[in-house]
Amino acid sequence: MKNSIVILLIAFFFVGCEKENPYNLSGTYQLTQDVALTLSKDKLPVTLVATNINDSRCPANVQCVWEGLATADVTFKGSEEEKAIKTCTGGCKAMNIPESETVILNGVSYEVKLKDVTNSENKIVAFVTLEKK
Repeated sequence: MKNSIVILLIAFFFVGCEKENPYNLSGTYQLTQDVALTLSKDKLPVTLVATNINDSRCPANVQCVWEGLATADVTFKGSEEEKAIKTCTGGCKAMNIPESETVILNGVSYEVKLKDVTNSENKIVAFVTLEKK
């Protein structure tokens, strides 16, 4: 009986000490237009750059014919790969632009979405979400 308890305690210890996946870059990132953001997890850097950020969405409290959309071109540079995608939020389907794309960074697949675009203090910023698949 004591041996069983000791084995269970050791098993719980190892399960509780499991490290977070060092390659998980999930999160929402604020990308200022044409400014590189480097994410580094265990010496495997990934660089994100947003270009061509546009926002033609209908402003608040205004009646519009259609909702409009916001887009940003995002380039991902991993240790061995580089991929550029167009991200979109709003009326993306009307323009045949996917609302999400999949990229592989350092061997890990992520779903990429454009959450929002803001323009303040003469800086246009895209908020891009990476979610590990």
